[in-house]
Amino acid sequence: MKPIACVAAASMIALGCQAHDHEDDHATRAASAIVAGDADTGDPAIVAVGPRRIHCNDALAPFCSGVLVAPRVVLTAAHCFVGKRPGAPYEVFFGADVAGVGEERSVTKIVTPDTYDGGNGGGDLALLVLDSAATAAPIALGSLTAGDVGKTVKMAGFGITEDGGGIGVKRFGTGNIQSIDTDTFRTTPSPSMTCDGDSGGPLLLSGAGGDVIVGITSFGDPGCTMFAENARVDTFAAFIGGVIADTPDAGADPDPADSPPANVCNGSCTSANECGAGFDCPASPDAPGRCTLDGLPPGDFGDTCTDDSQCTSAICARLGSAPTSCRCLSACAVSGPSFDGSVDADGGSAPPDTSTGCGCRFAGNSASFRASSQRPASRDDAWIAIAGFLLVVSGCRRRKIDA
Repeated sequence: MKPIACVAAASMIALGCQAHDHEDDHATRAASAIVAGDADTGDPAIVAVGPRRIHCNDALAPFCSGVLVAPRVVLTAAHCFVGKRPGAPYEVFFGADVAGVGEERSVTKIVTPDTYDGGNGGGDLALLVLDSAATAAPIALGSLTAGDVGKTVKMAGFGITEDGGGIGVKRFGTGNIQSIDTDTFRTTPSPSMTCDGDSGGPLLLSGAGGDVIVGITSFGDPGCTMFAENARVDTFAAFIGGVIADTPDAGADPDPADSPPANVCNGSCTSANECGAGFDCPASPDAPGRCTLDGLPPGDFGDTCTDDSQCTSAICARLGSAPTSCRCLSACAVSGPSFDGSVDADGGSAPPDTSTGCGCRFAGNSASFRASSQRPASRDDAWIAIAGFLLVVSGCRRRKIDA
């Protein structure tokens, strides 16, 4: 499903991004669902990545895809987190459809290569450390050689489809390796292509021992029909292996559901360290800081729940990914820092970021834009184009680390 902000900005994006050369390819569509692909009910290691949900009856709203490479480590694209909130207010979903049955894991840390600066170069990789081990089996990393040009690769992700299907259903397809560079390689449709929401999803090459990961979807052409540029994993094998080695298979990070802050309404805090995992301590000049779960007013957590309707406050809050992580929240009578009920794209209590889910980096004089709808521009669209430009600049941020 394409965010309204990006639809409104479509005309300006089309004007600014129709023409590009290879030099600007790194600024093209990012976050590539599989176009001309098929529903994927297998591949349990391939995940959807999205902001941490704050209500227990909400479905995940993914903006990227990823793949499990160790029991507690997911490999995805770094640009997915550019411009997003610091820290790790994110989670991953294991399953075929985010609206259906699956497993969730909270992200406790995001690690990117030192060489990745959020620009147009290579190294568009990020590793997400999970709060506990997944039940799916990780997929091994592979490598590329010049002899792999022309081979068929399998690609998978939770992005949009050629018929405009929304982000959130896992799909797979195949493409051909057209060329291989030091940090990246290019694929062309055969017959499938990655598109909005597939960034971070794996490209798999079949070998004697089974499928191995040779790349991660990074960006491509705006129409999702011509090419995709992918980050090589073998070039960064030492980086990936180091993070995996430093991450024990057993969960080492506390789940906030195990020890939510007590007496929030009758106390105060000066830093997030006083609140526990997953919480912040926002303050304002005229109110003390109180331990707050991102996107919710400060309050005390009570009985376990599964749905907002079970709570007197109508807030069944998700503190973590454990089965007992949903608790009824009773908001404090004096909420401390102002809270208007709005939730930003990454789960924070700020005006909504309507660009989340756009997932497109478009080429055009080194500028990167995020959008998921492109329509031809015309003179009748002039004012929309101007509005779109302002919207793109302020809202449709380029997705690179970020998340």
